[in-house]
Amino acid sequence: MCKVLFLLGTKLRFTFILCSSYWFRILDLEKKKCRNLFYCKSKMQLFKAYFCALLALSVASAKRAYQQEEVADYDNFDFDSYDIDLNEIIPMSTNSNSSSEENQKEEPSPDKCSKDRYEIENLNDMKDLHDCKVVKGDIVVLNYKEPILQFGHINRIEGNLEIYNAPNLVRIEAEEVRHVGKAFILSELTSLSLISFPSLRFVKVLDWKVLPILNSVHFSNEIKDIESITVSDTSLIGFSGFMTSKLENLDINNNRFLETINCDVEKITGKLHIAANSKDVKVSLPKLEYAKNVSIHDVLDINLEKLSEIESSINVIENNFDTFKLPNLKSIGGTLSILQNDKLNSVKFPNLTEIGGGLMVVNNSNIDKVNFFPELNIIGGALEIVGNIKELDFDKLKLVKGSAKIKSSDAEFSCAAWTKSDMSSVIRGGKIECTNANNERIVSNTPTENGKKVTTTESGPVKMKVSSGGNKNSLNSIFYTFLAVIWSTVF
Repeated sequence: MCKVLFLLGTKLRFTFILCSSYWFRILDLEKKKCRNLFYCKSKMQLFKAYFCALLALSVASAKRAYQQEEVADYDNFDFDSYDIDLNEIIPMSTNSNSSSEENQKEEPSPDKCSKDRYEIENLNDMKDLHDCKVVKGDIVVLNYKEPILQFGHINRIEGNLEIYNAPNLVRIEAEEVRHVGKAFILSELTSLSLISFPSLRFVKVLDWKVLPILNSVHFSNEIKDIESITVSDTSLIGFSGFMTSKLENLDINNNRFLETINCDVEKITGKLHIAANSKDVKVSLPKLEYAKNVSIHDVLDINLEKLSEIESSINVIENNFDTFKLPNLKSIGGTLSILQNDKLNSVKFPNLTEIGGGLMVVNNSNIDKVNFFPELNIIGGALEIVGNIKELDFDKLKLVKGSAKIKSSDAEFSCAAWTKSDMSSVIRGGKIECTNANNERIVSNTPTENGKKVTTTESGPVKMKVSSGGNKNSLNSIFYTFLAVIWSTVF
C-alpha cells in the first residue's frame, strides 16, 4: 500500500510540473494576444482540460498498481498457518420446539395423491383417490357416467374441484372434505339434485351454473374466507351460511324458486348482481357498506341499510317492492338507474350528495314526484326523468354536467315553467328537452359564454377556464432561455 501511495504522489508531482511548464509557455508565447478576453478564456479552458486528462491518467495508473499489489499479497498468503476449529462453531438449536414443528407438518402424501391434475371419468378413477387424505392438485370430473360421485376419505383438496357435463350424475357426497383450496365449480349437471359437503369449512370460489333441478345442498354454516360466489340456474329455495366480510362478486341469478338471500358480507369489490330469481325473493345484506357495481332485478324486498358508497353504478330495474331506501348512501361513482318498478311508490336517498354519472328515473308507474334527493349537489352525466311526473324538486342541486330530458305524461306539468326555473340554470352539458301530456315540447341549449363553449374545471372554490388558443409566446420564451443556457455553459 505504501508503494502505491508513493507512486500516486510521484505521478501527481509530475503532472503538476508538466502542467505548470505548459501554462507558463502559454503565457509567454501568447501574452500579446491576451488582450482579447475571449481568446484568453479559450486558452484557460484548454489548460483545464489538459490538466484533468493528466490527473485522470495518473489516478488510473495508481489504481492498477494497487490491484497488482493486492493480487501479489493474496498469492503470497500462507493459508496453512491458519487453522479453523470446527468445535468452536455454535451448533443450531435442536430442542423440542423444532421437533414439535416437524410434527405439525402434514404427512407426505403418497405419489398417487401428489399429481397436479386428476381427470375422473368413471367410478374406478375416483376410487383410486379414496384413501388420500390430501390431494395436492385439481380434481376434474368430466363426462362422468355414474349417478353417484363419492369422495371417500379425502379431507383436503389443494387445487380446484371441477365437475362438468355429467348428465347422469344425481348425487355428490363428500362427507369428510373440509378444504377446497381454490374453486368449486359445477356446470351443466342437468340431473344433479343433491350436494352433501357437511364438513366443508374453506373454499375460495363457488361457481355453480346450469344445475336446473338442484334443490338440496348440505353445507356447514361455518364456511369462511370465501372470495366469490356465483349461483345460477338452480332450483334452490334459500341461500345463506357463508361467513365472510369481503367478496369479489356475489351473483345470484335465474334461480326460479329462490325465496331468501342472506349474507353478512361488508364489502363487494366487484359486482353485486341479484336477478331473475323468484318473484318473491327477499334479499338481506344488513352489513354491506361498500360495493363497486350493484344490479337489483325482480326482488320483492331488499335490505341495504348500511350501504354508504357505490364506486361505479347501481341499477334498480323491474322489482316488486314498494319502498326502496338507502339511508346511508353518500356517493355513487357512476350512473343511478331506477327503471320500470311498477309497484314502487316510496324512494329515499336522504344523504346522497354526488352522482358521478347520470341519473335516470324512468317509467316507475307510482312515482309522480321526484323529491327524494334532498342533499344532491352534482350529477356528473345526463338527467333523464320519464313518467307520470307532477313535480321535480332538487333543492340543493348545483350542477348537471350532461344534458336533461324531462318527459311527463301528466297534463298539469308545465315545461315552460320548468325551463325558466332555477333548475334549468344548473344544466351545463348540452340541450334541455321537455315534453308533457299536452304535447308541449321545449328544446333549448344550455348556457354558454360569448357564444362559444367554455370548458370549466372546478376544484373547490377555484374555477379555471381553459381556452383552445395556442401558447406560442410561452414556447418562444422557453426556446430562447434554453439557447442562453447553452451559450453560457459553452463559453
